[in-house]
Amino acid sequence: MSYIKPTRTFEHPAVAFSWEGSKYLRHKIPTTIYLDSNDLDRLHVKCTNIDINSGTPEDEGLQVLQLKSPKEINAIVEADELIKAGAIPSIEYSPGNWHTAYSLGLFYLNLFNQQGKSTVNAPDPSSKTLLERISSWEINQKSTDERVDPSKIYWRATFTLHIRDNSLPDVICFLANEAPLEDDKLFLSELRCILRMGGAKLRQETRNQEIAPVTVVSASGIHVRIVQGYVDGGKNCLFVRKSDIIKVDGIEKQSVEGLMSIACWLLGKPCRKTRVVKLVS
Repeated sequence: MSYIKPTRTFEHPAVAFSWEGSKYLRHKIPTTIYLDSNDLDRLHVKCTNIDINSGTPEDEGLQVLQLKSPKEINAIVEADELIKAGAIPSIEYSPGNWHTAYSLGLFYLNLFNQQGKSTVNAPDPSSKTLLERISSWEINQKSTDERVDPSKIYWRATFTLHIRDNSLPDVICFLANEAPLEDDKLFLSELRCILRMGGAKLRQETRNQEIAPVTVVSASGIHVRIVQGYVDGGKNCLFVRKSDIIKVDGIEKQSVEGLMSIACWLLGKPCRKTRVVKLVS
C-alpha cells in the first residue's frame, strides 16, 4: 500500500506529498539518524547520483542548478583577497563534527558578505557583497530545521539561500550534522530539509511552479556532500541526488580548492535543464 495518501487537502500535488512526507519523518526524529530502505520506499524516493563538479544528475529528472565556474570564483576571490590568513576552518580545537561543520558554514557566510576592493588597501563601504555581485541569492540565517536536546546538537540547518526577486521557489540550504556522512546512506535531516523547505515554498507560490528544488550542502566535520531533491507531484515521487563525499582539509591549497568547489554550488544559478540522452546506434 502506498504511503503518500494525503489526509489534508492541498491543491498542489507536490505540496500534499511534501506535507505527508514531512509528517512521516517528524515521527522518526527521536530515534532515527539514517534512513533505511523501508523509509525510502515509503517516501517514494528515487535516489541517484549527481556529479559534484558539474551538477549533472544521473536520473531522468531536470538539472535544476547551473554551477558557478570555479575559474570565475577563484579569480574574484584572489583579486579581492577575500580569503584571509587564518580564515580556513580548522578541526584542531573543534569539540565535534557539528561544531566543525558549523564553522564551515560561517566561513561561507563571511566569504559571501565580504565586499569588493575599490582601492589597493581598503574595501569600498558602498560596494556590493560577493553574494550580491555574482549571484541571484539572498541569505536567511534563521534556522528553519534542527534536532537539538539539552546536551547535544544532532543537526541544524544553519542558513538558507533564496532567490532575491522571488522569481523561482528554489532553495539552497547549509546543513551541519554531528553523525558522520556515509556514502550509501541518507540522513533523515537531508530529506526533511528537502521536503519541508520545498513544500513551504510551493505553498507560498502564486506563479504555478511545478517544483521547488532544494539543494542541501550537507556537512559533518570536514566532510561535505551535495544532496539535492524535489517532489514531482505528477509522478508521486521524490527525486533525490547525492554526490560523492569530499574532504575540505589538508594543506592550504587543497583546502581552498575543496572550499571553492562547494562555493560553486552555493553561488550557482537556478535552471531547468532536461537531460540529453545519447542513443547508441
